[in-house]
Amino acid sequence: MLPPPSVQPESYTGRAPFLCPVQRSMYKKGFVFLFCKLNGMAKNVDVFESLLKTLPGAKDSAMFGARCIKAPNGKAVLMIWKDDLVFKLTEEAFKKISGLKGVHVFTPVEGRSMAGWYNVPPQHADKWPELAQISMQYVQALPAAKTVAKKGKK
Repeated sequence: MLPPPSVQPESYTGRAPFLCPVQRSMYKKGFVFLFCKLNGMAKNVDVFESLLKTLPGAKDSAMFGARCIKAPNGKAVLMIWKDDLVFKLTEEAFKKISGLKGVHVFTPVEGRSMAGWYNVPPQHADKWPELAQISMQYVQALPAAKTVAKKGKK
C-alpha cells in the first residue's frame, strides 16, 4: 500500500525507502513506516554512529546494502545486520566471546557463512565498543583493499 500521491516526495521512486530487509518486507506487505525502530535497531544505529565518531580512521560505507565502518585501508571492520552488529575478528578474539548467548558466525544467506565475521546481538551491546576496537586493530593490519577501476561509458 503506497501513500497517496500528495504525501509522496517528488523523488519517490516506488522502491521501499528502507535499507533493512525486515522493513522492506513489511513495506511490501502494506506497512508504511516513516521512522521505524524495531527491537534493537535503535540501539545498534546509535552505537554505530558513536563508533563512527570515536574509532580512529573510521569511514562510513556500505556492505551487502547495510551500513558498515571501513578502516583507512578500505577493508570493512563492522556492519549493521538486522538488530546485530557484525564484527571482523580473529579466531582468538572470537573464542573470548563465543560463550555469549546469541553470538554466532555471520551467515548473510542460508548455507553461506562468512569466516572471520561474527554476529553479536543487542543484549551484548556493552561489548560492542571493545569488539570494534579489536576489529579495527585487526583489519588495519591487513593489506589494503584492491580498488577496481570503473569502466567509463562509451
